[in-house]
Amino acid sequence: MFTSRHLPAVLSVLDTLERQREEFSVPEWQARFGLAHERITTGVLNRFSTRQITTARAIAEAGGPRLALPTSFLETIR
Repeated sequence: MFTSRHLPAVLSVLDTLERQREEFSVPEWQARFGLAHERITTGVLNRFSTRQITTARAIAEAGGPRLALPTSFLETIR
């Protein structure tokens, strides 16, 4: 379960996944990251309001120490 506290880190991971599109062919990216991307965009983000996502994106883009995700996140996207 993700709360708004986790949202900046989730958005950071999503940004990383999307940047990887430039590094891999479409089939390879889909095989490596497609499921995680889909679960974030359809399973996690739709649970938050536009305002919460906008605020979390601002936090994620602000820099500072690397945002940490809970270890359960890795289990969720596998």
